[in-house]
Amino acid sequence: MRERGPARLDAGWPGVPHRDALVAAEKAALWRGEVPVFEVRPGHRDVRLEDGTRLADVLPVPPLEETAARLAALDEDDLAVQIGIIDASLAALPPAAGARPGTPRGPRPSGDLLRDALGIARRLDAAAVRSGDRIGWLGIEVVDARTRRVAPAGLDLYGGLPGIGLFLTYLSAVTGEPWAGRLAERVADEVAARLAAASAVRGAVPPLGPVYHLAHAAAVHGRRDLAEAARDALLPPPGPPRPGLPSGDVLEGEAGLVLSALALHAVLPGEQIAGVARAAGERLLAHDLTGPGFGYGASGAAVALARLDELCPDPRFASRARSLAAGERAPGRDPGWCQGAAGVALARLELAARYPEDAAPLGRSLATAASVLRDAVRRDAAPPDDSLCHGTAAVHEALAALDGSAPAPRRDAWRTALPEPAPGLLAGLSGAGYALLRRARPAEVPPVLAPAPPAPSAGLPFPPEETAP
Repeated sequence: MRERGPARLDAGWPGVPHRDALVAAEKAALWRGEVPVFEVRPGHRDVRLEDGTRLADVLPVPPLEETAARLAALDEDDLAVQIGIIDASLAALPPAAGARPGTPRGPRPSGDLLRDALGIARRLDAAAVRSGDRIGWLGIEVVDARTRRVAPAGLDLYGGLPGIGLFLTYLSAVTGEPWAGRLAERVADEVAARLAAASAVRGAVPPLGPVYHLAHAAAVHGRRDLAEAARDALLPPPGPPRPGLPSGDVLEGEAGLVLSALALHAVLPGEQIAGVARAAGERLLAHDLTGPGFGYGASGAAVALARLDELCPDPRFASRARSLAAGERAPGRDPGWCQGAAGVALARLELAARYPEDAAPLGRSLATAASVLRDAVRRDAAPPDDSLCHGTAAVHEALAALDGSAPAPRRDAWRTALPEPAPGLLAGLSGAGYALLRRARPAEVPPVLAPAPPAPSAGLPFPPEETAP
């Protein structure tokens, strides 16, 4: 675990001159238990390391010149950004005992699903942090059960750039809005650039995140280069095999890697990509998951193995998928997706279609999950937020898949699971927007809560690359 903190430095700022030397110096200081020290001079672009080494032309412009330009360009929008960072830092603090959640700040639902989704996207556009052709967002990151912090959106699907990009990609596909398409492709380009830098670092690429997002973005935007960027990061480097992931679940483990590889294979088929999925599935066989839910539980792992068995037939995959479903604990009264009834219900619907011989036990589990979901709609203690992970969006998605009976949530504003700013997919505004797209155009927008591969189309899959004779 000690290596993971310094290793994160390897994934940042691709393309900076002398980046390897800068990162190496920073990591060396951290391993010594010291604060890294770099020296810059107001009128020069060079950076000096702690040992006096001069790295020429690291900075794009001298610091004094950049400072003057930034001060001259500040306006009311910049003031709002700085206030937002202060507000986010305060929101990340643990709430006082007995404190009530604050009133959410717009955008407010209008009842027009696509109009509301576009409103969320415009808010994301306004909140984006840009520098040249780079783009990102600030959000609140969950460190552990007691700690949150303000951090830039990373490469995970939960709260990072891939989830934001996935929403924007399908918004552009459904609405045809040019500005939404440009924003979506800019996010995809950013994810591809960060992925290229992170892929060389063990453990720096989340199993379900950038590859899954880029597969969908490549399909929607018709850009083979995005699929190739995902492939280059997904394929293992030459040498000894990489160690397996520490968990088997969808959000952080081997099941997520299986689903990512299957999504990419749908747009850029090839034996190497199928081999990555197969290898992750082999490792997943050894994981014993019994907790409920799709994100962290046995349901997601069972679906991943069942889908893998379709691409790479192996009786072990089907047998393990069925045994994981049979051994999964009941979700209790939790209606959520990641560890609750919504995730269980979505998995049971798919597994029942694949394994009709298990119809009776799967049906009983599905009935239990459906009861929890309907109670969540009826009772006063309905989900307190509209998130895809464990809020009203998760309940609506599962009930709509069950029998189409899900009522539309009634809110005066979209409520995120995390305090603002919360731009991400599973606990933030992008998820509320994605849920609107699913309600408006379910046939055109794939279900991210049962992470589906891109839908077939006239241009997919991309044709194989021509090889020299």
